[in-house]
Amino acid sequence: MAGIITSALPTTAQADSSPGLPLHSFGRMVVANGHIFISGGSQADTVLVTDLDGRTVTTLSNEPGADGLVASPDGNTVYAALSGSAAVAAISTVSLKETARYATPGVNPAYLAWTGGKLWFSYSSTSTTGSWPGIGSMDPSVSPAAVALKQTQESWSTPPDLAATPGKPGLLAAAELGSGWAGVYDVSTSPATTVVNADVPSVSSTSSLALTPDGADLILGSQLFRTGDLAPDGSYPVQSYARAVAVAPDGTVATGMDASLPSENTVSVFAPGGSVLLNAYNYTAPVTEVIPTVPPSGLAWAPDGHRLFAVTENDNNGYVTLNLHVLLDPEVAPSRLALTPSSARVMPAQTVTLTGTLTSTAPIAAGTVVHVTRTGTSRTSTTPTPLPDVAIGSDGSFTIADATTAEDAYTYTVSYGGDAGHRTATATAQVMVARPASNMQLTYPATSNRGAPLTVTGQLGNAPYPAGKVVRLTKSDQASQGTQLGTVAVNPDGSFSFTDTPQIGGSVTYIADYAGDPGHEPSGSLAFVDVSRLATTLSVTTDARTYASGAMSTITVHLGSTFNGRTVRLDAVPAIGRTVTWTATADAHGNVVEHFRLGSNTAFNASYAGDYRYAPATASMDVGVLATVLEAQAGYTGSKRYGHTLYRVYRAGSLPLMAATVSPNRSGGCVVFRLQEYAQGAWRSLATTSCYPLDRSSSAAVVVNSRKSWAGHLFRLDAVFRGDGAYATTAGAWQYFITSG
Repeated sequence: MAGIITSALPTTAQADSSPGLPLHSFGRMVVANGHIFISGGSQADTVLVTDLDGRTVTTLSNEPGADGLVASPDGNTVYAALSGSAAVAAISTVSLKETARYATPGVNPAYLAWTGGKLWFSYSSTSTTGSWPGIGSMDPSVSPAAVALKQTQESWSTPPDLAATPGKPGLLAAAELGSGWAGVYDVSTSPATTVVNADVPSVSSTSSLALTPDGADLILGSQLFRTGDLAPDGSYPVQSYARAVAVAPDGTVATGMDASLPSENTVSVFAPGGSVLLNAYNYTAPVTEVIPTVPPSGLAWAPDGHRLFAVTENDNNGYVTLNLHVLLDPEVAPSRLALTPSSARVMPAQTVTLTGTLTSTAPIAAGTVVHVTRTGTSRTSTTPTPLPDVAIGSDGSFTIADATTAEDAYTYTVSYGGDAGHRTATATAQVMVARPASNMQLTYPATSNRGAPLTVTGQLGNAPYPAGKVVRLTKSDQASQGTQLGTVAVNPDGSFSFTDTPQIGGSVTYIADYAGDPGHEPSGSLAFVDVSRLATTLSVTTDARTYASGAMSTITVHLGSTFNGRTVRLDAVPAIGRTVTWTATADAHGNVVEHFRLGSNTAFNASYAGDYRYAPATASMDVGVLATVLEAQAGYTGSKRYGHTLYRVYRAGSLPLMAATVSPNRSGGCVVFRLQEYAQGAWRSLATTSCYPLDRSSSAAVVVNSRKSWAGHLFRLDAVFRGDGAYATTAGAWQYFITSG
């Protein structure tokens, strides 16, 4: 893999699902037999099992220090290194239960790999042995399982991580996590043969390792080294430090980042045999959390290579949350189609030309075809019309040429069906096949006098115009609709004008229509002119201004001079009740007389719609309807008449009382009480109260604080309903009284 070339980054892709994991620590992950097995690490005692969508299926407990995981070649068993119990557990991928536990006496296994027909494990010593960490092997096919320690000659300061590949049986790679020390071994011999071991100077700290499918290269983080001599052999263009790496069966490489910025890719996927970046995935976190990172060995491929599983962790002040991201078809490169018309508008019979490009993060072979369709609007057919396929050039470019004579708004769609290495893509572009718009605009006076000539000028756009073209004119007014005025010639620059002398007043509408020509679309416009009319008079009178409730009123509407219209409308709008409308023709004296029985205050509104020469007019008249105010005195000791007037007699210093009731019920309204004394030959005002509110029964009462000095004096008292929107102000009858000594 020498000479890997850095490529440009593709658009960030999105994960298909991201379920949370019921774990707070992570060890390793392996995919086998339709399930994902996830260990909790050396400080945990569980192995979580999910389906391929990340949904929890079961949790295996009593797996002390479960850390390293590896699947058997047939996928029926997953082995878990139990660093907390000096053993390796065998878990059935069918029953999802532990089926065996193999002791590793004196050592605690850490990480696992399967190659050369054996299970290989790195280990640390138990507290009783005090031996150095190393690499051992186990053959679980025999009983008891054959366990051998110290299968390599190197001394390790910590248990190294292990990597193997089915494509190179017997090849085992090891590297210490957190340092640059690595080794490659041929374990097909017994004891194992050291191919190479070295402190790789360009790797400051190793977090993960993997072998390419052919075993030619060892991947440490994002860098490659030849397995024969650990010489550098290229790198992957990642934005930050790669903590995890996983290789698909076809050689597609995924790296997981220790990102420091939200803009950095969390997971990057590279094409086999090179550094072409196929897809990139970016994950964010709430503002209270750090940026999610992929822990060491936090990536795993499904055996068919069509799913990639990525674990991300968030450490928020010591509280760790884990998510499992399920990425579908990450080995398939995204494709992008672009389509641009040479012009958004073309004339009928002209060729529509569109240029486009088909690009991808993985090269697409020249000659690959894209499919083309054309879809019109309701003017033609909304069913897509297939056009000939178009082949792309070596740079991904292509050209579409389509000749159509039908005027319409068209949508051109290009589609790429994709292949095993490229996703599908579509693109659209809109083209209007039409003559240039003529865009008529009219200039005209807003008002004009009846009988006076007025001129309307017009302008058509996108000149020049051929000779002999005309604009057709139509007029509508009160007298007629759609009167043809003939035509007016269009000048080469698109201008035209016409003059008319309206004889009918009011709103006049002129319609100008251009039928179009081979070089211009039709267009039209309207001119609205208010033609003046003479003023006439209109009045409304009644036979009174106020009426008793139930009285019949006489309303007279008088219309002045008109030309050809003498119809008036009269509306009686009572405060309470429905509106009554009359329409009548004024008599020879210009009058319309109507009658209306009044039940509440009423507005009489008259209107004249106008005619050919006289403008509309309106007039109104408001009349009031009196309520009934009934009064009664109380507390008097007798009665006495003076002339024809009855006086109630009260003792001087007593409290005369008078109650008033308003009908119909005006609860919420109010009455004012007035007190007068007869003095010096006339009634003179003594007091006027504030407005007393009427209770629910529409009543109110007042008490007079009489004085002994009033003895022998004559008084009178009444109540006045102040009126409201429904009834006019109404005074009750005077009530008379006298005080005695």
